[in-house]
Amino acid sequence: MDQQDAQTDDDLMAEFQGGSVAAFEELVRRYQARLTVYAETMTADGPAADDVAQETFVRVFEQRREYVASGHFRAWIYKIARNLCVDRFREPALFSLDVDVPLLLWSGLKRTEDVSEQLRKLEESEQLARLGREARRLPGPMRDVVLLRYYHGLKTREIADVIGCPVGTVKSRLHYALERLQRMVSR
Repeated sequence: MDQQDAQTDDDLMAEFQGGSVAAFEELVRRYQARLTVYAETMTADGPAADDVAQETFVRVFEQRREYVASGHFRAWIYKIARNLCVDRFREPALFSLDVDVPLLLWSGLKRTEDVSEQLRKLEESEQLARLGREARRLPGPMRDVVLLRYYHGLKTREIADVIGCPVGTVKSRLHYALERLQRMVSR
């Protein structure tokens, strides 16, 4: 692990606020792909996702002096990206969770695995893809928390920061979204 990987996002932001271009480049390296995937799942539009990710870093650059180190950089940058997606695509129908999970998992299988193990993994991936398609049908607020939690790994507190609501509301939305998804998938 090199020194830059050992630095926290807040450490890098502090260096960037002090004028370090290398610190900004490291933040871009850490978050560019994640934000592009996030924007693509939100918009279902690859070129627009690239634009959103790029614009997110422009906003980070412009707002660098406003950021206060608090251990919440990830939530802060995702909030910027989410707001850009919402501003760019106000129609809820444009939001998507349609990710080709089976293809991603199938391509990651090792040649040494036996056929039954490969088929089990493929079956699981198809279930995940179906779950993703069903999640797309959730109402916007539920869809947002499911996307941020299960597709991007944000913690409950971070999700609350991103969408601007109390932690209890996030937990409630997750609970009801998962109940609803369970009913949708079991039909």
